[in-house]
Amino acid sequence: MSGGEFLTRFTVWLAVAGYAAGTAAFALSRGRRQWDAAARLAWTVACAAMIAHVACAFNFYHWWSHAAAYRDTARQTAETTGLDWGGGLYFNYALVVAWVADVAWWWRRGHDAYRRRPL
Repeated sequence: MSGGEFLTRFTVWLAVAGYAAGTAAFALSRGRRQWDAAARLAWTVACAAMIAHVACAFNFYHWWSHAAAYRDTARQTAETTGLDWGGGLYFNYALVVAWVADVAWWWRRGHDAYRRRPL
């Protein structure tokens, strides 16, 4: 496994693990400050890992080309579902933007406001 492949895989697994840890800690915290702080930290690390994953994927696999990323996403989608469509890439973009906004809200507004936010 090349260094680029390792970094790309590691960052996505770190994002998944941080997502799981953050959501579990948030669900179990019941408003306890230490648990909320742990959840926010895990959520933030997971978000940063997702951004790093996107950067690694674009650097090591797509040469910073959206068109190349779209084609590769279409190829992978066709292999998995039979549908030759790269539009899933836009869902990834939306996920990253929404996640960054969510993390920013939590850090800016604090734990209490985050718990009361509209879903």
